[in-house]
Amino acid sequence: MFIGHFALGFAAKKATPRTALPTLFAASVFADVLWPIFLALGIEKVVIDPGNTVMTPLDFVSYPWSHSFVMLMIWAGAWLVPAIFAPWLNQFTIFTGF
Repeated sequence: MFIGHFALGFAAKKATPRTALPTLFAASVFADVLWPIFLALGIEKVVIDPGNTVMTPLDFVSYPWSHSFVMLMIWAGAWLVPAIFAPWLNQFTIFTGF
């Protein structure tokens, strides 16, 4: 499940060799780190439904804040704000935000 996330981190490493690989990995799983927090706060919803899928008994009912395309673009934009006010962070913020 997460292999695609880490593949993106490896691909970004080639584009930004000075950025630490763990930083790129953290950026690639950012939404998956937010999801359990939002779930615990009741912002997003999952239902345990055995037999729902072959891999997991979880029925992902609603997760618009951590995984929707629009919100991921907003989260990425939030990473760009420091780049505007701190230009020395440009390489870090641009490639971890996108």
